[in-house]
Amino acid sequence: MSTAGICVAWREIKNKLIRGDDLVIALVAVLKIKPGMEGKVAQASLKMAEAVSKNEKECLLYEPYIPLEESGELYILEKYTSIEALETHRHTNHYLEFKEAVKDSVEGPTQVTLLKSVNKKTI
Repeated sequence: MSTAGICVAWREIKNKLIRGDDLVIALVAVLKIKPGMEGKVAQASLKMAEAVSKNEKECLLYEPYIPLEESGELYILEKYTSIEALETHRHTNHYLEFKEAVKDSVEGPTQVTLLKSVNKKTI
């Protein structure tokens, strides 16, 4: 995961976001892990989840997952109260430390899928 790859991906994602006071931002981030680096990335993701839980009150969910079938991927489910909360997340020390900790352990840019809840406003 190069820093440049993350920045490009974030700009593309940010351009797709709809601003709104009652909009909850949710996403799934998928990291492709290099063979043999699964433990390192898993440990870093747990440390990150603890830091997010402790320090980011506007983050409603931050949970790392691995598939039941071995795939070399890590999925992170994230949910924020606003786009501003997500922006704040991306500038925290623990986010920057996580990026640094896993940069040589993952392949390619993180794949991010934005989600919105299904409700009367979105259908």
